[in-house]
Amino acid sequence: MGDRYVYYRVYNEDGALRVRDPVGYDNTLGRITAHSITPPHNVRNIRHRIAVNEQLPDHYKPDLYLDMDGSPTEDGSHVSLSGDSYPGASPESAIGLVISGAGHNDKKPLNGIYLHI
Repeated sequence: MGDRYVYYRVYNEDGALRVRDPVGYDNTLGRITAHSITPPHNVRNIRHRIAVNEQLPDHYKPDLYLDMDGSPTEDGSHVSLSGDSYPGASPESAIGLVISGAGHNDKKPLNGIYLHI
């Protein structure tokens, strides 16, 4: 069995941001391996792993959305990464990391230049 991935997108108030290591031709879609997430598999640890992957500054306090139609998920909420269907199991079910209050000088939206932080 191959690697299991968690797909994600990063947003700020201006929309989707380019990710450091995009998947294919979609420069707003990133992924991390499920085994790179430190147990327990909860929102806090998933958010931390994505932030490390994207090299986000520590002062960012992003919200993690397991379902982009809902509300941010609480830090301690358990996330099962087993089976075939879990949040972020495919590009179509990508989870969202939303950075609020990020200055425009920190990361640029898709229509701007991505700044490596």
